[in-house]
Amino acid sequence: MNKTFKVFLSKEPVIDYITVVYEDGNYTAMDNNPFYPQGFCQHGEGLNYNGDLSHLGVEGVYTSLNIDCRKVIRQDLLIEREG
Repeated sequence: MNKTFKVFLSKEPVIDYITVVYEDGNYTAMDNNPFYPQGFCQHGEGLNYNGDLSHLGVEGVYTSLNIDCRKVIRQDLLIEREG
C-alpha cells in the first residue's frame, strides 16, 4: 500500500500550489480548493520520491493542509489500497 508521501508547498503563485508526492512516483497537484468547480486537482506519475524535489517548493506538513486537501490525500491512499 502507498502509505508514504511528502507534501510540498510552492514558493511561487501557481495554480498547483500544493504537490503531494507518493513513494511510488505518483503525485497529486492541487490548489486549496480541489473540490470546487474553479478549483484544481490533477494526478500524474513519474517523480522520483527520493530524488531532488526542491523545484516543487518547500516541504510542508500534512496537518497544515485544509480539510479538502487532506481528503484528496486520504482518497488517493484508499484508491491505492483497493486497487
